[in-house]
Amino acid sequence: MDGQPNEYEKGAKNMINDKDVQNGIIEKIFANKNKYAEEIAAKIYEYMPELKARYSLAQREASLQDTIYHLEYLAHSILLNNPEIFGNYIYWVRNVLESRNIPKECLNIAVKAIQEVLSKYFSEDNFEVILHSIEEAKKQFSKPLPLQESFLKPDNPDYDLAKAYLEHVLNGRRNKARDLIINSVDNVLSIKRIFINVFQPVQREIGRLWETNKISVAQEHYCTALTQMIISELYPHIFREEKNGLTLVSACVGGELHELGIRMVTDYFELNGWNTHYLGANTPIESIVDTVLKYKADLLAISATMSTHILEVQKLINQIRNTPAKDIKIMVGGYPFNLFEKLWQKVGANAYAADAETAVKVATSLIEG
Repeated sequence: MDGQPNEYEKGAKNMINDKDVQNGIIEKIFANKNKYAEEIAAKIYEYMPELKARYSLAQREASLQDTIYHLEYLAHSILLNNPEIFGNYIYWVRNVLESRNIPKECLNIAVKAIQEVLSKYFSEDNFEVILHSIEEAKKQFSKPLPLQESFLKPDNPDYDLAKAYLEHVLNGRRNKARDLIINSVDNVLSIKRIFINVFQPVQREIGRLWETNKISVAQEHYCTALTQMIISELYPHIFREEKNGLTLVSACVGGELHELGIRMVTDYFELNGWNTHYLGANTPIESIVDTVLKYKADLLAISATMSTHILEVQKLINQIRNTPAKDIKIMVGGYPFNLFEKLWQKVGANAYAADAETAVKVATSLIEG
């Protein structure tokens, strides 16, 4: 009947939701990603021969690495049965490239080349699963780019402080940035306000400025390192807080190197009376499990800022659920969880929070039942 799916469409939908099929596809992509990337790059140069002529060896190698990233995001969107993961990633890449005066047509051709190359290596049915994510990526080229609004808002009660701090760190005025914060600390409430109203929006603004090509990678790294240093000087105030008997273990999953966000969340828990054990970035799963058991933690907070690390979050949660600590409350956070409303449930967490203040409120609710 018209309007009803035919047998092929029903079969394709079943394939898309078949875990064995999905696992087989992503294993093949990961096993051959370097080979596929080289063929995709060659295909791109066929469409745009001027690129190959213009690119230096270093630029060609960087472009090849970018293609590998494309394939990794594609594979993870298939694994999590969420084509929007790949679509959102392509939209983000498009924004980054166009901010650097690289036309979207270059990325559009890259997606077209991915489709053409992968179609050679997968059966028609399996390629239909891949195509589901590729079609989502293609939609991103007709969307308007996002409005680039500052994360520093005039309604922030500490707007002037945040704005002054940002100007100091962006201009490399380390001592002035430090003195501005240290001189603002007169009690615990002010430290909490500095975390929520200064450090948090300033770090987000720094990320936005890099994404839109207003600052370099080196500047972004410097600003982040400077904020980490200044936070460390606040620890004598942070760690003297009266404790409430609750314990938090926090970490970034393996491969995750963006640690400042989860570190700030951990410090905010400490400011609110929790005992905290921050394990840092790139922490092996086994070490996280051992620490949860050793300190009999009440809450495990896990950070992932890239969609390609969601699988590691899911693995960690699954492993925790098979230990004596299986009943621990688990909270997740980070960029991919901000984008996809139900993703925290898919990975098996008990809750999700977008920022430090919300995380403490949600954690308290979880523990109190």
